[in-house]
Amino acid sequence: DARRQVESALNTLRTEKRQQEQKSAEVLRNGATLVSRYRDLHALSLRAVGLYEYRHERTKADEAFVVLQGATLATLLLVAGTFFFRTFSYSRWFMLVFWAFDVVAVFGVRMAIRDVVRALRRHGRFVRRALVVGAGDLGQEVVRRLRGHPEFGVRVVGYLDDRFPAGERLEGKEVLGG
Repeated sequence: DARRQVESALNTLRTEKRQQEQKSAEVLRNGATLVSRYRDLHALSLRAVGLYEYRHERTKADEAFVVLQGATLATLLLVAGTFFFRTFSYSRWFMLVFWAFDVVAVFGVRMAIRDVVRALRRHGRFVRRALVVGAGDLGQEVVRRLRGHPEFGVRVVGYLDDRFPAGERLEGKEVLGG
């Protein structure tokens, strides 16, 4: 009698373990489905809000706002998809946590890339060369400001101005001609 009870208890434990493994596998499948469906929506949404357009004047707050817009749009589209196509569904809590993680992850990666590019530009990588047209006060101010911000990635090679003789140096840059 005791032996049967032990065997019955062991069978119950095995069945519960199998059911738990099946639930875990289903959660992983649902997560993989979410990621695969979300990936394309995410890219399209971020493109729609203009995140992939290069704008060096965009502040971190502007960047965060655009990331927030894109992630929100993508998540709303995914929620709408789960409403209209009932092949899968997620709890509201899960979607909220997923959205928050998405915002933080995308913003964090973008800030890290921005910092790496700025550091590389300070060391002469990803730099565009520029000629400043006009060597007057305004042209010299442009050179001073660009020199003060190497993270912009613009290296001034000289001036073009017909009011100054070729070869004259202003703000450390040469007048190349007029």
